[in-house]
Amino acid sequence: MRRVLKRSTILVVAAILVLPIGYIGAQWVWFRFHHRYDSPETGLYHGSVTALFDSLDEPFYSLRLRAESSPRWYWSLPTNFSYTSLEVEWREESTDRHATVSLPGLTYRAGDSSGAFTRDVLAGWLHGSTNWASGRQHVDAIFGYFESAARGSLPPPRHHTYYLEQPIRVQIHHFLLGYGVGSTVYIWLVVWLLLVMFCSRRLLRINRGG
Repeated sequence: MRRVLKRSTILVVAAILVLPIGYIGAQWVWFRFHHRYDSPETGLYHGSVTALFDSLDEPFYSLRLRAESSPRWYWSLPTNFSYTSLEVEWREESTDRHATVSLPGLTYRAGDSSGAFTRDVLAGWLHGSTNWASGRQHVDAIFGYFESAARGSLPPPRHHTYYLEQPIRVQIHHFLLGYGVGSTVYIWLVVWLLLVMFCSRRLLRINRGG
């Protein structure tokens, strides 16, 4: 009985030790044969976006938004992300202002004020006034990015910055972040399971034989 227990303990310890070693090796193999910017199809991913809107001509303005989505497990590599909260910064009368815009309900909180986030509110942030007829195209375009963030239709994540000039000037950094699990890991898990089953059967036969 003691010999059986000893053999079983050795098998269990060996299986536990080999599993993470094989996992690391399988991950290395996947990344070794893929481009450094490639991500595995499956993994725990989230999105991170920063967008800077500014103008060189009148009406002058500068506004930045930042957001991160909540990490979640994906069985297929995500092509875009929906965001539920945007941190917004802009400059107003030589003072930095901050606000949080909640999506998809389009509400905001800025200091002690809060309410529905509308084009008039955005115009006030950009131009200091809700009389934004001269900058209507800019306000509409920037507001559209807020809506796109809620819908998950921003320019998709990539490793390089977007530089867009039309209909407004904007720089967008949109990244896919997280931890991916390469397909080779799943192959290794199957191999590991088969090895454990094989060794378990061999051990059972040896134990029965004394």
